[in-house]
Amino acid sequence: MPEFEGADLRVREESFCAASDDPSGHTSNIGDQFPANHGTNVVAVIIGTGRGAAGQPGMMGVAPGATVNFYGAGARIDGATQPCSDADGVDSRARAIDEAVVEGADIISVSLGGNLDSDTSDALARAYRSGAVVVLASPQQASDGFALGSMAKANGVVVVESGGPDGGLIPGLSLADPRVAVVAPGGGIRTIDGNSGWTSYRLQDGSSLAAPWVAGALALVWSEYPDATGNQMIQTLLRHTFLNDGDLVRHDDHVGYGTVSISRMLQADPTSYPDENPLLREDARPTIEEITGGDPLPDAADGDADEQDQATVAADGPSPAGGFPGVPVVAVGAAAVAVGLALVVTVAVRRRTSAGPPPAARPR
Repeated sequence: MPEFEGADLRVREESFCAASDDPSGHTSNIGDQFPANHGTNVVAVIIGTGRGAAGQPGMMGVAPGATVNFYGAGARIDGATQPCSDADGVDSRARAIDEAVVEGADIISVSLGGNLDSDTSDALARAYRSGAVVVLASPQQASDGFALGSMAKANGVVVVESGGPDGGLIPGLSLADPRVAVVAPGGGIRTIDGNSGWTSYRLQDGSSLAAPWVAGALALVWSEYPDATGNQMIQTLLRHTFLNDGDLVRHDDHVGYGTVSISRMLQADPTSYPDENPLLREDARPTIEEITGGDPLPDAADGDADEQDQATVAADGPSPAGGFPGVPVVAVGAAAVAVGLALVVTVAVRRRTSAGPPPAARPR
């Protein structure tokens, strides 16, 4: 595909869900079948070249110079998009996160739903101890009364809500919840239409596109400040939005800390901020003790204890200040990001400049 010509994209073959019992035979790899359509667009949000099919304008990524490792971790099973499990019952998201960490991912962006089971919680703890940032697409089922919960309840993740072209939230699609961290472009996004032979484009909405946008933004800024830790990158993401100018202020449950601003982040050195994840909570999994202690890369643990969702409300809400002005697009050098999505997990890898787990992070 023209969007990926010359891009540093590595696709894990086969996908974690390649053996699913979906009668359609669809898998979640980048390719020419359905959930591949979703995965392809999420990757293109990060590293798309802007060159489209048949000479058309394509998708321009936020960080076209980043390295992306793609892991297929979801499929259409029994008519619904969901993670799959291996023969031992281990969740595909946990396996994808663990593999991404082993590959050296610095940013893991997940847009795949499902309950936060013990496997995934343990994998997240290992990712944090490796120094990675985890970005998560907000669930967007407000019209059905779906609660922002499941994996979005995980401790320390950057939950991303989607905003429209004017910077405002999308009525009927956005949710309000205490775990929403930031808003990013996710409305009216030009995407590739895999259902039409990968030769046409359409506009789509959703946090599955907003989350990789944030992952790309972090990779872009991290390449400018390679000595920053993952915790410091979260600090600068939250402190330098269109609503914040250096202060760590959470405004409300609709927009969190505000709309993401790459230009503001680039103007501030994240190494000046505490090496602490401000999104950690005392009452969430993985626990702070699990995140800050133990071996950085143990084997994945077993378990399947699900959590109950907590109710949220639809956010027609306050519009994030500033909108989404033009974003500087530059080569990211060796930036590394791990990205996950509703049908797949994508990972862009930036090798770290320092070894060892990050210092203990302080809860809010």
